[in-house]
Amino acid sequence: MSIDKITGASTAPLPVKKKSDTLGQEDFLKILVAQMNNQDPTNPADNAEFLGQMAQFSMVSGINKLGTSMDGVAGTVDASRSLQASALVDREVLVESSTVRLESGRTLDGMVTNVPGATAVNVQVRDLAGNLVKTLPVQDIGNQRLAFSWDGSNEAGEPALQSSYTLTATALVGTEQKKIPVYSFARVKSVQVNPDTQAVSLVLNNDESKALNTISQYR
Repeated sequence: MSIDKITGASTAPLPVKKKSDTLGQEDFLKILVAQMNNQDPTNPADNAEFLGQMAQFSMVSGINKLGTSMDGVAGTVDASRSLQASALVDREVLVESSTVRLESGRTLDGMVTNVPGATAVNVQVRDLAGNLVKTLPVQDIGNQRLAFSWDGSNEAGEPALQSSYTLTATALVGTEQKKIPVYSFARVKSVQVNPDTQAVSLVLNNDESKALNTISQYR
C-alpha cells in the first residue's frame, strides 16, 4: 500500500526557489574572498582597495536600509494625516471660498481681511442668478479680520431657499471699492486621499475639494 495514500501527502514536486537577482552581503563577501584567493602573488591587490570596496558596499546597504526606514515613516505620517482628516467629517472648516451652501438649521459664518484705511466693509449674499439676497454686517474680531454671519434670511426677513449662494466682499478705501477675499465655514462631507501623492483633501458641502493644509480653522 502506498504511504502517500495513507497520509494524504502530495506527490507533486516541491516548488523551486527562484534565485534573487540582487547582490546580497553574503554574495559580496564570496566575491571578495575569491578575488583575494585568485590574485596575482607577484602583484597583490592593495589593501586599501579591498577596504574601499567593503566601505562602498556598507554605504549602499546603509542607504537602502535608510530608504526603507524613511518609506515606513512616510507611510505612518500619511496614515496619521488621513486619520486626523477623517475626524473632521461633519465638522465645519474655514476655507477661502466664494460659494456656500445654506443647510437647514445652520447659520453661515465667515471672515474677511480687514483692509487698512477702509471706512466700510460689506459682504453680499447673492443667488446663483446674481440677485442680491442680503447684505451682511461685519464685526471687528481683531487679528486683522472681520467676522460675519448669515441666518439664512433675505432682506425682507423671510427664509431663503436651501441652496447654493455666492459671497462677495468689498472694502471702501477713500472713494474706491476694493474686492477682498471671503473665508467661510463649510461642512466637511468626506475625505479623499490621492493614491499617487497621498495628499489628503476635504470634500465640502458646497461640492468643492480643499487640500487639508489649506484649512486655517475648524469647529
